[in-house]
Amino acid sequence: WLRKRGAAKASDLAESRTANEGLICIVDNGFDAAIVSVRSETDFVARNEDFQGFVTSVAQAAAAVPPPPTAGAYPVNLAALLEQKLPGHETGATISEATAEMVGRIRESISVHKASRVSAFPGVVGSYVHGSVASGALIGRSGCVVAISTGEEPPTEEQQAELIPMAKRLAMHVTAARPKYLNADAVPADAVAAERALLLEQASSSGKPPEILEKMVDGRMKKFYAENTLMHQTHLVEPDGPVVSKALEEAGKRLGLPLSVEGFVLYQAGDE
Repeated sequence: WLRKRGAAKASDLAESRTANEGLICIVDNGFDAAIVSVRSETDFVARNEDFQGFVTSVAQAAAAVPPPPTAGAYPVNLAALLEQKLPGHETGATISEATAEMVGRIRESISVHKASRVSAFPGVVGSYVHGSVASGALIGRSGCVVAISTGEEPPTEEQQAELIPMAKRLAMHVTAARPKYLNADAVPADAVAAERALLLEQASSSGKPPEILEKMVDGRMKKFYAENTLMHQTHLVEPDGPVVSKALEEAGKRLGLPLSVEGFVLYQAGDE
């Protein structure tokens, strides 16, 4: 009865209210992680322990989805995830059914918004949650997972002990700097073309000849990449603020490993 009532309530609320708050939760085992975003209408509900437990269980279900075939970050099929059993549910409800039950109890619009898997085979993942709402758990207002590959060989325990904290620091950086892309190659061609066109229009007012304008645009594009791509950004967490690619290169030399960032996922409560 509660499930049916909740389903009807969920449908009504979805049509009449917007859920722009919520929580991010991460399940991380050191080389593979799942990250989920679950929306709620208010921050008050996000502080509810029942809701936090639900979000954690959804993340556990996402972590049970078969891992990606190669290292990197991949979205989880949301429709398929919603039909998975919610771990620990007393009657074996699916995530979709349990969501409806939660709506019936809390009387707010709640939805599982998105989920991703982030893996490094071989390598490590690093996770960070900002605005944590539960001690000792990776659940809060925003969260990030970064995958760092170690090439063809898995890291030793000693190497892993240094790599995982390093990956976490990079996840902290991503949470603060919010890069849109991994590197320059990951920026869509239309985005590059639009930025170059804008910069060229701005530079044209200088009256310089075309060949000089192109060089000016090339120089300003470096700033664009430094602001929008992770590997070109100044690391906000590492001492002395090296460029992220340089910090990774130096760590690789120190550890004797060909390190590379294979992908990252950044979720924030209420984002698209």
